Parts: sequence; structure tokens; C-alpha cells
Amino acid sequence: MKIKFNHLKYSLAAAAAIGFFTACEPEIERDMPNYNSVRGDADFSTYVALGNSLTAGVIDNRLNRSGQLNSYPAIMADKMASVVPGFTFTQPLLPEGLAEGTLLFRGLNNGTPVIQSSTGGLTMEAVEQARVSGPVNNLGIPGAKVADLTAQGYANPYFQRFAFNQSNTVVGEALVLNPTFFTLWIGNNDVLEFATEGGIEGGAIITPAAEFEESYRAIINQLVASNASIEGAIANIPDITKAPFFTTVKYNQLVLTAEQAQTANSSYAARLNPGIDSAATRGVITSVVRETALKTQIIPGVARTIIKRRIEASQTCNQSPDPAQCAESVIQSGAANEQIESLRAALTENYFKSTDERAPEYNEAYTAIDGQLAGNREAIAANTSQTLTAYWAGRLPEDQQTALKTAIDSVFNVQVTQLKAAGLYPVFAEGPNPFVIEDSSPDNPLPIRQMREGELVLLTALSAGQLAPERAALPKPDAYILDGEEIQQVRSAIREYNAIIETIAKENTFALADMNSFLTELNTTGITENGIPFTNAFVSGNTFSLDGVHLTQRGYALVAKRFLQVINNYYDSQLPLPNVSTYPAVAWPAE
Repeated sequence: MKIKFNHLKYSLAAAAAIGFFTACEPEIERDMPNYNSVRGDADFSTYVALGNSLTAGVIDNRLNRSGQLNSYPAIMADKMASVVPGFTFTQPLLPEGLAEGTLLFRGLNNGTPVIQSSTGGLTMEAVEQARVSGPVNNLGIPGAKVADLTAQGYANPYFQRFAFNQSNTVVGEALVLNPTFFTLWIGNNDVLEFATEGGIEGGAIITPAAEFEESYRAIINQLVASNASIEGAIANIPDITKAPFFTTVKYNQLVLTAEQAQTANSSYAARLNPGIDSAATRGVITSVVRETALKTQIIPGVARTIIKRRIEASQTCNQSPDPAQCAESVIQSGAANEQIESLRAALTENYFKSTDERAPEYNEAYTAIDGQLAGNREAIAANTSQTLTAYWAGRLPEDQQTALKTAIDSVFNVQVTQLKAAGLYPVFAEGPNPFVIEDSSPDNPLPIRQMREGELVLLTALSAGQLAPERAALPKPDAYILDGEEIQQVRSAIREYNAIIETIAKENTFALADMNSFLTELNTTGITENGIPFTNAFVSGNTFSLDGVHLTQRGYALVAKRFLQVINNYYDSQLPLPNVSTYPAVAWPAE
């Protein structure tokens, strides 16, 4: 199995520090319809596109010239050019040739895609040196977050490569062209980097909603301030966890034979049982020593003290010159033995009950017992340590050794059963099994657990060989997993972002392209356009390229079509729509 994803960070949709800039297609002589009859309420004469790697046209983990020419803004610009006299759309095209690190599909190996990273070709250094004279209409910046579009002199090599003014902001570069219409698809990276890293501790963080809103409003405010009549379409954020990068490898895709399952069970038992047994031993002996101290020393002592106080206050001793000495003499005589024993038995019975079941008349005694227990903590700890050492060495009296062994085995078996039932102690059977993952959560006594339905294995687990047969049953590091809590964080942020985007679109009367519903539809029912089925399936779904996050040329054509449909509906315009069947998807290798 060969699958490799390099630089899966610097781009929008999760995959890499790739170039993301496109240039105009050659001008074509067209028979222009009446512009006023197709423009509706919007002026498309100067169109700019703002965004990140999706806007730039990244495909297969790298930006190539072919991807730039068929980015969704380029496809939209082509349709605008067909109806707008004198229309131009400039993109920062890369040189010809395949960029180094572009992913290549080599076929299937037992159903698993074989993907290789290209070598040679256009290097990142060559990309950075291939400067373009600005201004440009497509300002898709790989790796850009919302705040980056208004950052002065944004230190991103892709922006610096084509910026007309190197100290300008990305939005400021757009305004150089005096745009009359814009599209904006930004914000994915504000949550995506966290997700593609598996939410690792110390890694990327999700942009707080308040910061997201402040930055997003700053972009829109600058566009509107430059031209009060500007119109545009803004897109919301898809649920990125529905992209193939997160959905291709299923949580229970660990398929084992009966023999492999038995071997895995034995291996994990050898790994986990000693620790569980040690904890059970410590727990049982600590409990036995503590309970012995309570029953033989602390509770009898408290019972004696209480009875002594009662005798002091009784008629027998309350008139004595020394009531305490009088009471002590009564106790020494044995006259109070029955009272002390009766109270000791009552306290012993009630103290070991749950708090709700304890008889309240002994509350004062419970407090006294707790105090005595705390005061004897060091002595109990020392006794526990000595007993543990003697038990492990087999030096306790035979009956005590046997009794402790029986109790420890019972606790051990109960704990293993409970851990297995909770999915914390891996159990394997013939057929599909959940993967085992590292888990350091405070409520997990073990450092691992099996995955739960709904949790996600990242596509990078394939490239790292984590799913190879010899490693498949081993625990997967957090960097390759999105657990339930991390998924909730991602989806919650996306909901907050999209509520902000929708509000801003309504406030400024801009069209809203619902890319969130679009990706959900791909993930559920699929979409058919021009006879082409689109799904979120890896390699075969027509929509996503080999990095599992960026789109194919056909996928970008579908996004362009969605944008254009929203624009036509919102602005009552009649821009033509692309035929998505004319754009390529993942190329299957020749037989």
C-alpha cells in the first residue's frame, strides 16, 4: 500500500501548502447577448474572488496550472465573460508542469487505493519565484483564515507572489480593481487545521466565534466601504467531517480472522492485565487494612469514648469530684461492656452503609470516626505497604494469603468485565472490529480504548502505515483520530460560523451559497448533475480529489454551478451554467 500526503496543513481544505492562484483563460470571440437582459440586479463587469485554497483551485494536494484554469472562480468568470462586454479576469497562473508532491492515483490493491506523491517537477521554491504582476481577480490564498484577509502585508508566500502592493491586505488588493461583484468563501481553515491534526494537544486551535465574526465583518465592511453598490455571493462553511479525508476509513474497519482476533486478545491481555491486577491488589489490600483498622481500633475507640461521656453525664458520675475518672473506673470494672459492644456493633453496621442509608442518630459518631481515620492515615498507609510487600512475596499467613488472593481475583474479574463493557479494554472477534486508539481522558483508567461509532479515522492513517496488517491492531495515536468530543468542537464551531455568515449576508443583502447543505447532500443522497453522479466517496465520487479535502476539476465545476444558481436566483440574473460533464475527475490509470 502506497499512499502519502505531504504538507497537509497549509491549504484551505486540509491538505497542503500548495499554490492557489489562477489566471484568465484566453479571450474568446463571443456573440454577446444584451448585458442588461442577463445581469438582473447585479453588475458583473468587475468580478473578484476572495478565499483560500478552494478558491485558488488546489487539486490532489498541490496547485497546478490546470487546477487554476478550472477553479470555480475561473469557471464562473468564463460564464460572466459570455454575457459581459469587455469582461476580463486575471489569475496568477503557475508555470506549466506538474508541481512536486502532486498526488497520483496508481490503482487499487485489494480494494485499497494506491496513491503516490510525484517527485521532480515544479518545486515550492519555483512556485514562490514565479511572481505575477498584480492586481489579479482571483485572490485565493492557500492556508488563509478569515483574519488573514485583512492582515497588513500578510506574510504568505502565495499572497506575496502576486500582490500588487506587498504591504497591502488581501482585501486591499481586491479593491485595487474597484470590483462591482465578488464571491467570498473563507473560514474553513479556522476549524480545519485543528481537525486534520486530530485535535492534538498543543496543536492548532479553533478560532473563537467572536474573533471569527470580527474578522469576517471587517472583510465585508471594507468591500462595502469601497463601493456602496457592490453585490456579491458569500458561501458558508461545510461540515468538513463529511469530506473523504474524515470518512474514507471507518471506525470499525479492522477486519481480523479468528486466529488474528485470538492473537490480538492475548496480546492486549498480556499488556493490560498486569496493571489491572496490580491496581486490584492495591485496592483490595488498602481496603482490607483500612477496614481492619476501622473495625478493630477506630470504631471501638469511638464507641468507648461516647459511652464514657454518657457515664460522665449520668447520675453515677455527674456528682463526682472527677466525673471523667469516675466514668473510666466504671468502664474498667466491665460494667459498661455491654453498652460499648452494642454501640460498636451499631456503628460498624451503619458506618459501612451508603450515606443515604446511614441511621442519622449516629451522625456525630460518623464525624468522629472520619476524624480518627484521617488521623491514622499515615499508620494505615505504612501497614498497607507492609502488607502489599508481604503479599507479593507470599509471606502472609496461608489463610490470609488465600483470602486476599480470592478477593483480588474477584475484583480483577469484575474490573475487566466492566472495562470491556465500556469499550476501554479491547475485545476482538472474527470480522470487522473497532480500531484501538490512545485515550488519556481522566475517566479512563487505561491509556487506550476501542473507537466508538461516529468517531473518525483520518486519511493520514493510511499514509502513515497505521492500517497496514502488522500495525492495524495497535493503538492509533491521537493525531490520526477525531474522537467524539473533538468532533463536537468542530461541528459546534461550524454552526457558530455559519450563523454569523448568514446574519452578515442578510444585513448586507448579499446572496448566500449554502455549501454546508451541499456537502451534507453529497454525503447522504448524492447529487446528479448533467447525468454525472456526485458523492463524497474517495477516488470514485467525482467530487473530491486524492487529498480527500480539495475538489476535482469536476467538483469545482459543480461548486461554480451552485454559486451561479444562487446568484441567478437572488439577483434575478441569467448567467449561463457550466456543463459539469465536460470537466475531469480523478483519472483512473490505464489498464
